[in-house]
Amino acid sequence: MIITGIDARENVEYTKFINWLFSGHSGVEVESNEFLDVNLSDLVLMIRPNGVSVYADRSGWDAIKHLICIVPNLVVFVPDEK
Repeated sequence: MIITGIDARENVEYTKFINWLFSGHSGVEVESNEFLDVNLSDLVLMIRPNGVSVYADRSGWDAIKHLICIVPNLVVFVPDEK
């Protein structure tokens, strides 16, 4: 399970992981970037043996959908704007 937001805000190593995974940072960029992309601040990924579930707000989903739409058995939970 990968959770961003309040649970991971103070974890520098976790921020590095998310920046590497979704922002394309690597090497020195990962080590020097201590701040998570604002669009990814409320994101939960549940990675299971048979698929992936994503819980995100609209901006988070828009930021990552081009990266994970090809994952088989993807289940997405994004609240509508109402």
